[in-house]
Amino acid sequence: QWGLYYNEEKQVAEMVIRGSVNRGISWLANYYAAMLPANGTIYLTPDQPIAYQFSADEKASVHAGWAIASVYLLQDMKPKIDSLYQTNHKEIIISGHSQGGVIAYLITAQLKQWQKQNILPNDIRFKTYTLAAPKPGNLYFAYQYEKEMNQWSYSVVNTQDWVPEVPPTTQRFQDFTP
Repeated sequence: QWGLYYNEEKQVAEMVIRGSVNRGISWLANYYAAMLPANGTIYLTPDQPIAYQFSADEKASVHAGWAIASVYLLQDMKPKIDSLYQTNHKEIIISGHSQGGVIAYLITAQLKQWQKQNILPNDIRFKTYTLAAPKPGNLYFAYQYEKEMNQWSYSVVNTQDWVPEVPPTTQRFQDFTP
């Protein structure tokens, strides 16, 4: 789930994505940690193919469960972004904690790709703020995301928290914080 908040005085919208909750579907998104290409098609239903592109880098891969969750949420978020833009609101913050944070990364990545494809206007500024977000993809995704965001993505991490270190990639268990 996600919520839309708007600060009229500063003319800034914020799309806040909820983190994990004690429901099977929420934890299934976390545990479905297979890696997918960062560009492809996801079928939300057998007759509903949704094309996605989280990165321009062909070597980029992303976490399957969070990619599916992101594609699903974007179906609801995109019309809201269009409505905001039609009323001249061009400053949008995407934020989330834990699972919500990692989904915020992927949603922002897709929004940036839509801007490149002229699906969304280029004068919308997306800023991303996450708290304790896990890793959304491989290093190719991370480098491309950082390049695309041009210093408009921030992550707050507690060095004692293990969540930002998952899912395990080429790390060894000895590489995790105690």
